[in-house]
Amino acid sequence: MEALVISMIPAFEAGSEADICNKLQEFNKENAQTFFFPELGSETKKKFIGDILRSLEAGYNTECYCLCLEALRILSREAHHLYQLAQKEGILLLMRLAGLEENPVKYSDQVITEAEKCLCNLTYNSSQVQRMCQENDCVKYLMNRVRSYPSSKPQISSDIKFFDMRLLFLMTALCPQTRALVRKDYNGIELLIQVLESDVLGFPPAMPNPDTTAVQETEPQPPTESTSVASGSPSLEGEGTETNVGTAAVIDTVTDTMSELAKGTVADAAADAPTNTVTDKVTAATRDPLVVESVKLTTEQADLACEVFKALFNTVIHTKSKELETELEPGVLRRLGRACRCVLLSESVTPAKMEECHSQTINLMTCALPLACIQELTPEPRGGATGGDLLFEGRSTDAIVSILKFLEMRVDRAAAAKKLHVVEQLNPVLSALCVLSRTNRHIRRYLKKTVLPPLNKEQACNLPEEGGSLRNKLVRLMTNHSTDIKEVVADFLFILCKESVTRLIKYTGYGNAAGMLARRGLLAGGHGNRDYSSDDEDSDTEEYKDIRDEVNPVTGRVESERPNPMEGMTDEQKEVAAIELANMIHKITREGVVQPMSVSDDGKLIPMMDVVQKATMEANQQPAPDSSDDDDQDGN
Repeated sequence: MEALVISMIPAFEAGSEADICNKLQEFNKENAQTFFFPELGSETKKKFIGDILRSLEAGYNTECYCLCLEALRILSREAHHLYQLAQKEGILLLMRLAGLEENPVKYSDQVITEAEKCLCNLTYNSSQVQRMCQENDCVKYLMNRVRSYPSSKPQISSDIKFFDMRLLFLMTALCPQTRALVRKDYNGIELLIQVLESDVLGFPPAMPNPDTTAVQETEPQPPTESTSVASGSPSLEGEGTETNVGTAAVIDTVTDTMSELAKGTVADAAADAPTNTVTDKVTAATRDPLVVESVKLTTEQADLACEVFKALFNTVIHTKSKELETELEPGVLRRLGRACRCVLLSESVTPAKMEECHSQTINLMTCALPLACIQELTPEPRGGATGGDLLFEGRSTDAIVSILKFLEMRVDRAAAAKKLHVVEQLNPVLSALCVLSRTNRHIRRYLKKTVLPPLNKEQACNLPEEGGSLRNKLVRLMTNHSTDIKEVVADFLFILCKESVTRLIKYTGYGNAAGMLARRGLLAGGHGNRDYSSDDEDSDTEEYKDIRDEVNPVTGRVESERPNPMEGMTDEQKEVAAIELANMIHKITREGVVQPMSVSDDGKLIPMMDVVQKATMEANQQPAPDSSDDDDQDGN
């Protein structure tokens, strides 16, 4: 490779545009899938980068610009030895070519896209670049362009919009200081909602709402015009990849930035989900007769939606619900909820793409979204606007059904794969369901009816973890080797039981719930948070009431009668067996195999030895009986 780069030096020195283009084409073709350049010497690479940057300032044609930027994109895949690419002059040049400046010069869409790809790679790989982009108002210029989407003539291409969102996602993920700027100073949440509405879902232009006022940093937002993603744009490899916090990988062959920084899940191959048990038994649900067609997303729209949701996630993460309610008008929050619901009900060209869209939408719901937003997930059917929905207690639940289907698909996949990283993909959707259940009483009631329906005799005679219902699958996860998963599953079921220990044990068995109860100090029973409605929604079936007293609370089922193992033994034999058992327990305790525990007054586990020592100390502290008074009394 070094020989090829050295052979380019005469072309750069002569300033021959044709020779430069030919050499760069050869370099780009040879290194299209190269991510590391150990054989390229430091000085050679430094000179090569400098020559390319000078060519970008020389005013060559668009084709040469694109070839230069493509070569820089390839070189920027390597996190080390970025040289001029990580310096202010190089970053400002790339920002100018990407149209990210106060008065942007109009370059071709391909030049802007390639420049943004370079910025994405550099931002991902270099903390120095992150700082320089922040200091030079990269986010501000990004948001200015997003604000101009509706009024831009000609329309901004779908590729530019996609990489705008990806660069915004990277900046908000890697530079936490930019999150508040996007949210407060640049009216970012409303602008991102507008992108979802216009460019993803194809909604008509938003009409001025009397209860919604947009806060602009400089001038008022231009009139909104309906825009759509161009369907003829080239395919973007790897752009629809799910993300996960803290993972460092550079595997995207176009942006070369697989930024796994948003709370979510790792990309998995599309798999056919087993038959769902969620919608097979929707309790107290009926079909609304009014039918509304669901949204069908193209690949470009689905990819754009994923990037928008990732940017939204970063923007609102660690922000309290009350703070969002103060910053945003109720109308904006409702629009966000409606957009989330529409994406959850949408379809895409492939199951994998649809799963990714739903995953990123669900990731956003793990944040503390206000009630005004959450309520739009279960709207009341008005004028056919929510027709074709599953209705529960007069409200649409089709978005919640979609989340439950997503959950069950991932639960089945985790059970089949039996790999830790696949199991941990359940965390976001379970966390989102916990947030939704705590925030909205109606959603919690529906989830309770669907996930934990009243038990019948057949269910009570089987172990809670045995069977194919969603309840059985979740109870199995309560003893999973992943601590995070078993805790979030237990929390979810506990919330559905209104944090009643008795109800939780009824559905899961004491043995499966013991870990969560110990963690919360509820081993002795009682309630957790009591901030729930007082109405009783846990009615038992008649056949369950008949056998309720026969259920073993530890296993959670009716146990079959077993013969008494001590039947026919004499008292002497029973005593010998008891001594042998005590000796065996003492032995494994002494060897550290087990540790005898007791439940303290606050419902937590404590070592039995502590209980014995405490009792001994209390006994020793009691005063000895005074016998002198008795002697005197006897003497009288």
